[in-house]
Amino acid sequence: MCGLGSSPVFMELPEGGKEVPMSVVQTMLEMGGKVIDNPSILRGRIPVLGSLLEEMDVLDETFLSAKITVTGKQEGIEHLEILQRSMRKNPADLLMVNLLMDMDNHWPTLKDWKDAGRTRYIGITHTTDQVEEEQTLKLIEAGELDIMQVNYSMLQP
Repeated sequence: MCGLGSSPVFMELPEGGKEVPMSVVQTMLEMGGKVIDNPSILRGRIPVLGSLLEEMDVLDETFLSAKITVTGKQEGIEHLEILQRSMRKNPADLLMVNLLMDMDNHWPTLKDWKDAGRTRYIGITHTTDQVEEEQTLKLIEAGELDIMQVNYSMLQP
């Protein structure tokens, strides 16, 4: 799958307003795209993507992903709850652990959320060579991984 990355334009609206991000989403949908990687919570700022998609009445046409980017079990749960509310989707489409960060805490939480119907898919991001291959292989071999996000960029090998 290819889609829109977690652009800062979906973190805070540009000074020009909603027109630019809405036109980007509309163009993507018109070209057959569906996947948008929701920006994570950054320095207390909560992404505006869900509210834009809701206003455009295209939430059901999109597949949204989001990532846990904090450490600690309770912090991860709170992070996920905020992300899910901001995406305006319940169940969430896809929730992931970013770069296998704090997997011992976050992976069981994601599995619990999936079992409880709070997310349809769970996965990991694997976008740098700093991620431990052995841990990734264990997840794949165990059949627990629904989706793995990887880089698809000419700028990053």
